[in-house]
Amino acid sequence: MLRIRLSRVGRKNAPAYRIVVIDRKSKRDGKNQEIIGSYNPTENPDKVEWKKDRYEYWKSKGAQPSHAVLKLISGKYKYTVYNPKQAKKDEEAQKTKDSQTQEAPPESAKIEPSKSDESKATTEPKAESKPEALEATKNESETADKKTSETKEPVK
Repeated sequence: MLRIRLSRVGRKNAPAYRIVVIDRKSKRDGKNQEIIGSYNPTENPDKVEWKKDRYEYWKSKGAQPSHAVLKLISGKYKYTVYNPKQAKKDEEAQKTKDSQTQEAPPESAKIEPSKSDESKATTEPKAESKPEALEATKNESETADKKTSETKEPVK
């Protein structure tokens, strides 16, 4: 089965792509049937060069275009450059905005539990038993540590 998909070319950190017809099980940069177009997002992200007649020909032969190729050809694809410094600033701004907008809801807005919620609450174990169990395991580990320290004798 044939696919119409992108094959990456270009050097590191400067991507460029070819629109190729290739077997769907082949590697990304494997041997292709035909190069039908190109896309260079770093130079002009809005410009996609492709041969429409060859594209239609391969589609008629049963080649299926990938999602990326469909978006590129239809013009719905938007190339965005990732800037790590800007992303960090945006993330910090979002955190401060969220912390400022978070406030305790008024007590009148609290929703009372329904009957089904009450039945779930009765079947769940109580939260009080968890700290007791945690304290018991701490005490056991402390006594085990004391026993091991008592049994050790200095070597002469």
